[in-house]
Amino acid sequence: MKSKKKALKIPFGITNIVTHAVVWVALFLLTVAQLILKKMDIQIPTAFR
Repeated sequence: MKSKKKALKIPFGITNIVTHAVVWVALFLLTVAQLILKKMDIQIPTAFR
């Protein structure tokens, strides 16, 4: 049981790093999407007209 617990600690640390990375990437993509949408809002009305 002790060896299993030690083995589990490494993946949990990796998953924590991965989840943090995913959160940062998601926040970055959201900010980029907002900037793109702001630019697209100017272009979309002219494109539809």
